[in-house]
Amino acid sequence: MAVIIARHGERVDLSDPEGWMSNEQRLIRPWDPTLTANGKRQARTLGSRIREEVAKLDLPQDIKVFSSPFTRTVETAHGVIQGLEDDSLKIHTEPGLIEGICDDWYSSWCYPESVGHWGGPANKPAEGINKHAHLPLSELVRTPAQLQSLVSDAVCTEYKQFTSIPNITISENLETFPSCFSRVSSFIEKLHSLHPSKTVVCISHGAPLTGMYNHLSGEDSSVWTEYCGLYVFKAKDTGFQLLAEGHSHTAEN
Repeated sequence: MAVIIARHGERVDLSDPEGWMSNEQRLIRPWDPTLTANGKRQARTLGSRIREEVAKLDLPQDIKVFSSPFTRTVETAHGVIQGLEDDSLKIHTEPGLIEGICDDWYSSWCYPESVGHWGGPANKPAEGINKHAHLPLSELVRTPAQLQSLVSDAVCTEYKQFTSIPNITISENLETFPSCFSRVSSFIEKLHSLHPSKTVVCISHGAPLTGMYNHLSGEDSSVWTEYCGLYVFKAKDTGFQLLAEGHSHTAEN
């Protein structure tokens, strides 16, 4: 088994914070920004890099793609499939790969001055919290059918997700980094048991990527992954071996 973990591409809010303040997306779904045009290009080059690594490292040719259910990760997974040049591949949206749902995540979008930065603005008025922050997380995440219709027809609507969307609001059951890391580690273990002869590609976010990297490498690091950066691991008799990593493939020519 091989496991390839990667971060989503460049997101529209952080690429232009001033423009994001008046962007229609921010008015409707400030917690779920899409990719920029450059982010979509990065996703396609990520797919090409994965295709090259699978061939070069003699990894299993049978590939299965998993993605966090946020729009930017599904868009990235769509670009990966394009770069892999295999239209038969499907995107399996998995809550186990979702962003770390903590106070810093809510602060990045729920205040009047929030523009996507982790931890949010200095000014956090209690009366200015976006009403959606009080909704259960399940109401903020698009279903596979919605993602198939709005983002990519490659999204699989028959896939039975390993984990359910956590029952979280801004005031209830917030995740910590350890609980986020435990969530993604459990997901990797399930993949290992169910797909021992496949190459699985997991598209996620910064904090969950750190958790997956630590679980697969056996380290306790604070590694940070750039947009569409990847790590390629292969199963050994015990544990996993890191075979390749990097994000140079995302550079514009």
